[in-house]
Amino acid sequence: MFSYLCKPLTDKDFIERFNGIQNKGYIIVNEWTGCAIKALDKFTDSIHRPFTHAVEQNVSRLMKLLNVSYIILNKDNSLSKLAQKVVKGHLVAYFTDGATENEVKRNIREVMAVLPLNHEEQNEAYLYVLNKAAENFMKDGILTDTEESLIRSYASAFSLPIDNLPVKYQDTDLAKLGQMTVLKNFSKGIMPSTFVQLPVLLGKNESLLWTYNNVTFYQEKIEKEFVRNSGGFSFKVMKGVYYHTGRSKGHPIEHKYMEKVAVGDLYVTNQNLIFYSAEKGMKIPYKKLVGITPYSDGIEVLKDGNSKRMAFQGFDSWFVVNLLSMVTV
Repeated sequence: MFSYLCKPLTDKDFIERFNGIQNKGYIIVNEWTGCAIKALDKFTDSIHRPFTHAVEQNVSRLMKLLNVSYIILNKDNSLSKLAQKVVKGHLVAYFTDGATENEVKRNIREVMAVLPLNHEEQNEAYLYVLNKAAENFMKDGILTDTEESLIRSYASAFSLPIDNLPVKYQDTDLAKLGQMTVLKNFSKGIMPSTFVQLPVLLGKNESLLWTYNNVTFYQEKIEKEFVRNSGGFSFKVMKGVYYHTGRSKGHPIEHKYMEKVAVGDLYVTNQNLIFYSAEKGMKIPYKKLVGITPYSDGIEVLKDGNSKRMAFQGFDSWFVVNLLSMVTV
């Protein structure tokens, strides 16, 4: 079967060998499916771009010859893995070979006519290739206008919200590239045009710039403990009753610590930091910030009129710090 997929065998040769093996009892009918799945996995590992449409055509012929359904052959996602690899190969051509958007989309449609992918699997292929392109573009630390145009047109063509990436890609070069683009446009007064459905209401002329998921919100908590001196003396008034007199007054001692409040999403807009979760929601206007401390995994902020510190953990603070440097100039 592997040889057939690689196409040195004709349909006639394959059927003759198939019938010969089956008639001699070397393998029973129920075992053909397992053999086909192993052949598909081996075939997927062996192929490399550039891909032709012979790949999906040969798989289609194999299913017809074996009279096995797509669902059965894909029970271990063998066909989905093959489809994703071929789709990724066609997508790469957009960045490396100058393939047009229409050419890439047409090639992908032909692949998925035989090897369908669900929406999640398609998006994973699109994001994977875009992230690989970002890694290459970011090697020299400079994003050229041509590279930025390629990224933007690709993201638009496949409806990818690079300013609201899935958690898996939030610490990648793709995220950093997207953030660089947002900052570059922000400095020119250009706001993101991608519409994102949010659980919070934005104000007038407020635009979402970036979203961080699974962010942990901490808030400073102060506990007071009343402590008294041990000076003074006691004397017995009556059985079971004592009276103590002190030489000095007691005094309170404060203990400060950062308490975990909630885990949710942090929305960075052109006007506010907005935290939202099922347990807690809050908005911090940039004009109310009196201090910010960046960390490798988050930020600590101090808001005007609130002496308690607040911290947000779970993301690289690079983007927020650079944005605030522009907003507060």
